[in-house]
Amino acid sequence: MTAEELLERYAAGERDFRNIQDIGFGNSDSFLSQVNLSGIDLSGSVLEERFMERTNFTKAILRETNFFESVLDGAIFREADLTNASLYFADLDRADLTHAKLIEANLGGASMIGANLTGADLTGADLHGTYLDGANLTDANLFEAFIGDQEAGFAYLETAIFCNTIMPDGTIRTDT
Repeated sequence: MTAEELLERYAAGERDFRNIQDIGFGNSDSFLSQVNLSGIDLSGSVLEERFMERTNFTKAILRETNFFESVLDGAIFREADLTNASLYFADLDRADLTHAKLIEANLGGASMIGANLTGADLTGADLHGTYLDGANLTDANLFEAFIGDQEAGFAYLETAIFCNTIMPDGTIRTDT
């Protein structure tokens, strides 16, 4: 399926695009940048190494979707379901993940600088080596999230915002 065909079918009202293994982008790698894909179901699809800056995935179903090394700067994932998704080494700087489900998602090595994770559920997520500088983790749930070790690399949380944040060990963290 080409990106153009996906956008045409989406505009016609279709939302179920599960298990797409590759979306052809023709001459433009950024064909899905700055488009509205809210409510789309791309569960199990492969979207590796794609440019999707500022794409709107509000309330999208993206379970087990593979976004490996994709550029998602400023993308909107409000209330999206990214359970078991692979965002390994993805660029999510300034992305809006408010109330997103990132349960057991792989965010290892991802860049999430300035991302909004307010109310996001990161239960059991892999955050080793993830850059969360300036990220807003207010009311986020990090219970049992893997934030790294000496070998895998730790998540970069030094300037992240914590307010009523559930930490991996179940404690509540609020910085004042």
